Amino acid sequence: MGVTRWLDRIEPERWAEVSRIMSAEPPQTLAQAKRFLERFGIRLEAELSDVFEDVGDKPSRVLALNELFERAVSAESWYLDKAMDMGIKRVLRLLPGTGVVQKQILEFGALDKELPHCCAVEDSGLYGACTPSAIQRSADALARFQDPEAIFSLAQRTATGIFDFVNRTPSKAREALKILEDPYLLAAWSDLCVAVQKCVSQQHFLGLGMSA
Repeated sequence: MGVTRWLDRIEPERWAEVSRIMSAEPPQTLAQAKRFLERFGIRLEAELSDVFEDVGDKPSRVLALNELFERAVSAESWYLDKAMDMGIKRVLRLLPGTGVVQKQILEFGALDKELPHCCAVEDSGLYGACTPSAIQRSADALARFQDPEAIFSLAQRTATGIFDFVNRTPSKAREALKILEDPYLLAAWSDLCVAVQKCVSQQHFLGLGMSA
């Protein structure tokens, strides 16, 4: 169970241009969808072609336009699948300072770039994007623990000071390390760290996608 999540790296200039075109002239036909993507040097793949050709009612058309928008703006994507609910959320609760990632990214608290109204979704798809400044704290928090060796070092440390004693910092780090022994979860953790830090370092937007 759980939701599927993914992250996109998006150049701000591309987001602005695609948003302008989508707001003014959202594609209504398959031919228009092809021309829309061709403006950005992208081919309309068969999967998306089928989705767009089959739409009829408004909810389906919104989803198709959302996928079209995402295809046009995304420079790079990381598919986290269901790893967040299968262990990564727990890791974020265990490692000191990483709770901000839960709030800003998993709970969409840092979402500050909205999609055009014609392709804004409520239950599945690309929900919007975060500017680099909005996720700077998350990037800083993840940078500390991107390398599992840093978690291992924290786990091996003897509790020092009242903070470590009260918050059980070393024992929590050991629990986080145990979770990340799963290759699937470790890969998702690495992707999360890389995606957030790469978007901040390159001053690109971080797109947040989710599907129930």
